[in-house]
Amino acid sequence: MDLRRNRPNSTNINVALCNGNRNLHYSSFALDPCRGFVEFMSLPFFLYWHSALLNPGVNTSLAYEMPDPWNNEEFLTKIINREKFKSLPVIPCVSAKAVMSQLNLRHVDLWVLDTEGAEESILNSTDFSAVNIDVIAMECRNDNDADKLANNRKTAILERNNYICQQVERNCMCKRKDYKKSEISSSEDDRTLLYPERKRKNRPYRSPAII
Repeated sequence: MDLRRNRPNSTNINVALCNGNRNLHYSSFALDPCRGFVEFMSLPFFLYWHSALLNPGVNTSLAYEMPDPWNNEEFLTKIINREKFKSLPVIPCVSAKAVMSQLNLRHVDLWVLDTEGAEESILNSTDFSAVNIDVIAMECRNDNDADKLANNRKTAILERNNYICQQVERNCMCKRKDYKKSEISSSEDDRTLLYPERKRKNRPYRSPAII
């Protein structure tokens, strides 16, 4: 509701993004900033913030010995409380390529990508040859070795697609190698960047998409 009120000219798209079509489980068994799709959460993040989904008294250290936990029957049986897991809302997931194609997006100034662990999957589902994205700002947690490995995989995807990345605190700031920032006339009121109706008629406002 806040996005609709604060950005009335934006296009709101209510879908989950991932690499390929699949169903995801959304967990709200945590504080607002830590809710999300469990299949994309790092194991330490999930075990800490979504412990309500675990079997009572389970030894969570066993989870680290199970490869590919969300596709591992042992993990889903011994670690996860089946009944609570089945009660989670199921959301269909589509690729970023499909969404951008449907919107006919060819250019994006800034893409803010903060999806609690799903960034790598979303980047893998993006066709960078079909859309020119100038700058990508994405969350790059740096709490443990697993986070660091994930950050390396995410930035490697972008570097293969002609981006330069730099980590700034808990975020990776990536820009296209050929990106040049636009110049704004000094005579133009900066407030017109926030209020598009005040722009000159020959500079149409491009509504951002919020996914």
